[in-house]
Amino acid sequence: MYEGVVQNLIDELGRLPGVGPKGAQRIAFYLLGADPADVRRLAAALVEVTDRIRFSPIDGIGPEDLRITELMARLADGGVTEVILATDPNLEGEATATYLARLLKPLGLRVTRPASGLPVGGDLEYADEVTLGRAFEGRRLLDV
Repeated sequence: MYEGVVQNLIDELGRLPGVGPKGAQRIAFYLLGADPADVRRLAAALVEVTDRIRFSPIDGIGPEDLRITELMARLADGGVTEVILATDPNLEGEATATYLARLLKPLGLRVTRPASGLPVGGDLEYADEVTLGRAFEGRRLLDV
């Protein structure tokens, strides 16, 4: 445990999602050693984003918000051969991708999703089952 302002900084950083006690400590000591101008820019960016940006009060987007009619019109001329459905990897995103895929596949299009899995530099011990499963599904041969 540290005292005073250093411990306060560590505690506040530790409240961020995905930042544990050790990570908060590393970030705090990085900031203590960083150029003061860089730290001020970071602080200013944090204040500015919290002052100017708000999440939309509308949760989730329903089928009526997807502008499917416009999408189908764009695909009608046959110039598009693949549609990549890049939705969030959560329940709503999966449902939306499945819904769109069912509409688009009968058009003879290749309907794909971006690969998802383990980030470079990530630790296996922190990966959930779905992420690991997708990482294995999207695996590729190594070119050696």
